[in-house]
Order: sequence, then C-alpha cells, then structure tokens
Amino acid sequence: MNKTITKCFGCDVEPNHIHLDGCDIERCSVCGLIWVYCNCVGHDREYAKWIGYLPCKYEAIRLKIKLSEFYTKDYYRVFFIKPKEKQYGYI
Repeated sequence: MNKTITKCFGCDVEPNHIHLDGCDIERCSVCGLIWVYCNCVGHDREYAKWIGYLPCKYEAIRLKIKLSEFYTKDYYRVFFIKPKEKQYGYI
C-alpha cells in the first residue's frame, strides 16, 4: 500500500489544512458524504481537514474491503461523521 502523503486532489491544500471552498474531496462532518453536495447544517471544517490521503480509499484498504462495500455498509458514517459532544461533561 502506498502511504505517500499528498496535497488534496480537489483543492491542492497541504496535509493538516482546511479544504478550500468548493472542494469536492472534503467530507461532511454531519452526514459523512461530500460536503459541497449535501445540505447539512453544522459542518465542522476543522474536523474534516485534509489529512494527506484520499477519503474512503485508505480506510477501505485498512479494513481489507472493496471501496464499494465501504459505502454500501455505511462505514463512511463511522469514519467521517464527527461524534456529538458529551452532554453532561462525563463519559
């Protein structure tokens, strides 16, 4: 598996940076899908910043599944949706 960290394929930002407006690689932190195509309110761009790997492909490889299975089994929700804040301050 190639572990080369690269600039974002959609907006050319370096790893650990927020995607530029209109980037079609950025994942929505609310629904897990591509942010520019969803209508979710409350998306956290800091949570969804570019990490250097194409979203979904790296996770599917690590899980040893096909990329299509990553979506059909809703794994994208586990990896890209930001967990809700704890309401009462304890776990």
